[in-house]
Amino acid sequence: MKRKIPISLPPRPEALVTIAKALKSSDVDLDQVYRVLRSDVALFSSVISTVNSPAIGAAAKIKSIEHAVNMLGLKKVYSVVQIAALKNSFPTHIRLERFWDTATEVAQIAVMLARRYKMITTDDAYTLGMLHDCGIPLMLTYKNDFLNVMRKLNGSDLQDIHKAQLRFYGVSHFQVGAALARHWFIPEDTHLAITGQANYLDVLKQKKDEHEDMRMQLCTLLLAKEISTAYRTYWRLNDTEGTLFELKPVLAFLGLCDMDFLDLKEELIPELDELAAC
Repeated sequence: MKRKIPISLPPRPEALVTIAKALKSSDVDLDQVYRVLRSDVALFSSVISTVNSPAIGAAAKIKSIEHAVNMLGLKKVYSVVQIAALKNSFPTHIRLERFWDTATEVAQIAVMLARRYKMITTDDAYTLGMLHDCGIPLMLTYKNDFLNVMRKLNGSDLQDIHKAQLRFYGVSHFQVGAALARHWFIPEDTHLAITGQANYLDVLKQKKDEHEDMRMQLCTLLLAKEISTAYRTYWRLNDTEGTLFELKPVLAFLGLCDMDFLDLKEELIPELDELAAC
């Protein structure tokens, strides 16, 4: 039974609903997809801007939705459409530029990890990285003291943050984010990984092969967050000196040791510096 979230979720734009229906068809009408996207000027502009960003890494400048689909594939473009539409749905009075900078950084690192270890697809890594904390803007919108409460929780790990938010609000931003992702047609493994951050140790102890893909996504996300925290600070609710999660169980699940991870962080820093310079 799905938990009822005591926060209003932003409605899905009609363009997203239409594209989702089109993708479920055995014979996708690409012309319809293109028409729908071109009819929403704000969404169209956001999608074109995103597909040309370093996070996506297109080989050439993309100028149209048709070009984007040909270059990146429909699945990748659709995930970009979902994220762009979601970003446009949040209230404009809350400044979220640095929040999305951080999400983009985590997404970039998650994609790098996906390419190296082949644990999950790069599309799933990008979507999860961008949306892993998407409940935060909604909590900021509906809970006036949310930012102050989170600042008091500096240094706490993910499970303690989740429990504290439950005490204060009856819901955590992990649960809100998962509900939002589900509402916006994000794949099940991804929205389960979003909420799985709150009890990651229990999730990793599940029976072998139970939600294996979701747990791979969750572990990839956690490592990406750890590397992002060590690399650079954008807009953060948590003290970078704190420990968000226990690293050893995550590495053990992936079959990695501490030295493997330290080497990986050192190898990724030049790649992150290169992306930041773009």
